[in-house]
Amino acid sequence: MINKFIKRIKTYFLFAITIIACLSLGNQVLLQIHLRKETKRSSIVNIAGRQRMLSQRITKNALILQVSSPNERSSLVGILQKDLQVFSRAHKKLVEIHRREFVASENDKKLQDLFAKIAPFYTQIFTSGQAIVSTIVTKDGQQAGLQKYAVEIRKAEGSFLYLMDKIVKGFEIQAKNGIQRIKTWEQLFFVFILLVLFLELKFIFYPVLKQFRKFVQTINDLNLELEGALKEARSASKLKADFLSNMSHEIRTPMNGVIGMAELLANTNTSEEQKEYVDTLLSSSNLLLTIINDILDYSKFEADRIEILDEKVEIRNCISDCVKMFQFAIAEKKHEVIVFIKNEVPGFVISDESRLKQVIINLLGNAIKFTPRDGRIYLEVKILQEGENSFILFLIEDS
Repeated sequence: MINKFIKRIKTYFLFAITIIACLSLGNQVLLQIHLRKETKRSSIVNIAGRQRMLSQRITKNALILQVSSPNERSSLVGILQKDLQVFSRAHKKLVEIHRREFVASENDKKLQDLFAKIAPFYTQIFTSGQAIVSTIVTKDGQQAGLQKYAVEIRKAEGSFLYLMDKIVKGFEIQAKNGIQRIKTWEQLFFVFILLVLFLELKFIFYPVLKQFRKFVQTINDLNLELEGALKEARSASKLKADFLSNMSHEIRTPMNGVIGMAELLANTNTSEEQKEYVDTLLSSSNLLLTIINDILDYSKFEADRIEILDEKVEIRNCISDCVKMFQFAIAEKKHEVIVFIKNEVPGFVISDESRLKQVIINLLGNAIKFTPRDGRIYLEVKILQEGENSFILFLIEDS
């Protein structure tokens, strides 16, 4: 059930994230489109302003040329000719940008009509200007001809400027409308994002929070049950440890009697076969006593009653006693046992002699047990120096 809930919540969350991502991407695309159009509109407004300035310059130069002297006309006609060329290129670019970027996409009839109405006035200004240039260059024009062309330019200029102002104003209105559309879209996008977040809160985060609280309550209940079970387990473990401790004491008492009788019997006059039986009995009894001691130590550890003593221990005698305990097993398996205690090892140390012997006996017992007959066992005791601390290392190797 939990897996189904998590899967459903994951699906809702991914769906919401996908919607937000798609809307964000769409918003960016629309913004880029609008920004591109606004850039084009700005370009048109700049070109239109340039056209207004050029038309005024062309009119001014045409009026000056009709009253200027022949020497002055040669310099002024070059300026007029250059203005006419720029005027023609700018007008063609203005019409091309509008036709390609706006008419095809927005079908703005008013601006189309304005461009259609301004075309004759542009043509009149350009052709009359060209006629003035041609007349002056060929030097066959009369003063009346120049005056006629200048008047035609001046008449066309008024209508051209009026219509150009209306075109600029139309693009400014389009720009304002475009900005308003962007603002409206941004507001709608913001509202929709808030709606999606609200739906996420209601159908995703709130159920998750509710389920999380349920999980926490379940975990708390389980913790209480585990604490109760742990207390019961500790109580049962303590009872078991107490039982093992008592039983180990009860078993060790008769075992000591068996070992004592076996040792006394070994010192009597017996046959070789009887001596072998007694040695086996003594070896097995000692091994069983070692196992009982291990159980007793384990039970003491579980019952929190184990004690480590600090007493003076003679290392060499301790090693000798441990080896003597296995003399029958060593002789039986014909092992060679070599004990090497380095000179730097002190004669006495502070330790728990019984625990130390127990560790050495376990290691020697394993070495003797798992080494084949006629094997070799090497026991070395040396000082191990680690920084400012010194340790006694017991190293046992077998073949």
